[in-house]
Amino acid sequence: CKQVHHEDGLVLDALTKQGLRVARKAWDDPDFDWQQTRSLLFRTTWDYFDRYAEFRPWLSKVAKQTTLFNSAALIDWNIDKHYLRFIAEKGINVVKTHYIERVISAPWHNAWLRMAGKTPFSSRLCQDRHGILTV
Repeated sequence: CKQVHHEDGLVLDALTKQGLRVARKAWDDPDFDWQQTRSLLFRTTWDYFDRYAEFRPWLSKVAKQTTLFNSAALIDWNIDKHYLRFIAEKGINVVKTHYIERVISAPWHNAWLRMAGKTPFSSRLCQDRHGILTV
C-alpha cells in the first residue's frame, strides 16, 4: 500500500506540474459529482471485485459522464483475471496463478491451502475503492 501511495503521489505531482487540478477519490464516494471532472485515471480500485454488482453499473454511468483514461472495455477485460493467462501466452512473465472458477462456501484460506500443496502461488478471483485520480 505504501508503494501505491508513493506512485499515486508521483502521478499527481506530474499532472499538477502540467497545470491540471488533480484529486484522489474513491469510486464509491457519494459526495463527488463525477460529471464535474474532465477525466478519470483508475489506479488501485481494490474493492470493486467484492462489490461488482455496484461497481459495474457505476462504471457504465461514469463512462458516459467523463473521459476514462483506462477505458471501460479495458477495465472489464481486467476484471476477469483470465487475462493473465492471455498475456502469459504472449510471453509476458506472470506469477504462477491458480484460478477459482466459482466461489466456494469454504473460507478463502481453506481453498488456498487445498490448492497450494507445496508450490508457492498467487490465487486470483475470476471476477474482479480507492485510487481514482480525477483531472
